[in-house]
This record gives sequence, C-alpha cells and structure tokens, in this order.
Amino acid sequence: MARTMYVIPELDLNSIVGAYYNDCFWRCVAYLDSGGSNYNECDAAGYANSYFSSVYGSYSGAYLMSFGSGMVTSDILDYIKMAVKAGTYGNHGLSDYIVMFNTNDISFYSNTNTRHAVVVISANPDGSLNVFDPQIDQFFTISSQEAENTTRAFY
Repeated sequence: MARTMYVIPELDLNSIVGAYYNDCFWRCVAYLDSGGSNYNECDAAGYANSYFSSVYGSYSGAYLMSFGSGMVTSDILDYIKMAVKAGTYGNHGLSDYIVMFNTNDISFYSNTNTRHAVVVISANPDGSLNVFDPQIDQFFTISSQEAENTTRAFY
C-alpha cells in the first residue's frame, strides 16, 4: 500500500490535523481576539503555531508534538512581549481576560491536577467570576472562594 499511495511525512500531517494538546490558553486567545466568535481547535492552532514557530523555528512541529501547546508563565510573558511588539496585544476590544488555575481547585472540573485557562467575562461584587471555557464551549461561575485560586494570565 505504501508503494501505491502518497505518504505525508508525520510532522506535515500533524500540522494539517492539529496534533497538539493543552490548547486551552490558545483557545482563550482566539476567543478574545475574535470577539467570541472563533475559538475552535483550528483557530487556536494558528496562534500556537505562530508563537512556537517564532520561538523554535523549524523545530516547532516537533516541539508541539512532544510537549503540546500548553503555556507556562515564561511562555505567556514571551507571547505578551511578542504581541506588544507586533501591535496586536489587547486589540480585541473586550474587557475580558484570561485566568489560569489548577483544576483540583475549581469544583466545576474533575480532579485532574492540571493547569487550565478560561476567559473571565465579568467579575461579580462578591468576588466570584463569570467565565467561559472555550475548550468545552460552556459558561459557568467560579465562586469567590475558588476565584482566589486563579491567576490572571493575559490581557
């Protein structure tokens, strides 16, 4: 079969079908930049691929395949610096922002002990946060007590 059919190299195939994971931060960025209209895996992949290509060059595909597109604090700061330099930081026109947290600290999520990002739509007077999770396409509220476990990450 390999002799008769065209074979796409693995890294090229991964760039076509989006073989990366941990894209919650990038879905939040896509949500904010599109005004809440475009935040699926392909939209997020565009932002992740652009950032990781600028950092890792031709090795970005291998990096994404090995480590996923999850962002640590230093990566987020580097991305903000890159966006400021490009003039695209904060141009989304929304007052929303991104927060990150450990899923064990927010009762809405199962205890997977992973870092996760969501978009804060509004903060309430009691300190609770109305949020949207673009990865699961769902709105919910984080209680004021649990909101203390979140960290503002972007915008």
